[in-house]
Amino acid sequence: MAVKYRIEYCNKSSDTARLDIDVRGYSGQVYPIEGTGDLFLLEYKRTDDYILSTVADIQIFSDENFNIDLLKTSDETELKALFYVNNVLKWQGYILPDFFQTGIVGNEAVSMTATDRISVLKDVAMDYSLEKISYAQLIASCLEKTGLSMNFNVVADFMLDGVPSTFHIMNCYVDHARITNRNKTLSAYDTLRSVLVMLNAQIVQWAGEWWIVNHYQLRNGGGRVYNYTTSGTFNTSGTFTPTSIPFGLVEAGGRRSIEPVASQTSVFMEFGG
Repeated sequence: MAVKYRIEYCNKSSDTARLDIDVRGYSGQVYPIEGTGDLFLLEYKRTDDYILSTVADIQIFSDENFNIDLLKTSDETELKALFYVNNVLKWQGYILPDFFQTGIVGNEAVSMTATDRISVLKDVAMDYSLEKISYAQLIASCLEKTGLSMNFNVVADFMLDGVPSTFHIMNCYVDHARITNRNKTLSAYDTLRSVLVMLNAQIVQWAGEWWIVNHYQLRNGGGRVYNYTTSGTFNTSGTFTPTSIPFGLVEAGGRRSIEPVASQTSVFMEFGG
């Protein structure tokens, strides 16, 4: 894939944001595009306690090089959106081909929706195999089916008595026959979710990579983080410390409302009430 469309803009802190739209099989110049006031809005959607998917709403003004007719496709992985801040990848996802909208006005904007394709895994079966596979490789094989090529991080410090301190649960192996056989195969979504349930962890795309973080460690100061390549090979390790961003009143783009206090009075009658 190669970049076909690009827009750069800054916030009040002089951070440079950039949105690239890659097109598979494209080669040629990069066309500048102009965004609306709501150019890129990223939303986190919690499916349950284990899956935190991401969806980006993108709105770009139409012109002769960027319009709904040039963008139309039936391929769910032909158009990819990549969002950078200060040249560091923050998020990527594929643009849904059936979510292009535009108004019939003089200066119309094209509205698009891009996702991390976690939900697509529900319709993708795991590959049949008779071999044993490590949990790291199992996670990698599931995430690979999203079409996004990203490393993944695991924060889940499970230690067992009598084993070296270098032990990590991602090094354990599972028999692939528990997942696939000739008669029935689990979906990649169910397989990934079963591993997350075992780890008591949630998965989310953050800072251009997948993150799998144990709920307890997320709430209680973090722990060791293990980074793996797209194939499930151990890469590096370090320390993970969750951070929170305090905020006060929203200065723009928000809505405030004041509602009167409601009260309710109950009176017990002779026979109850």
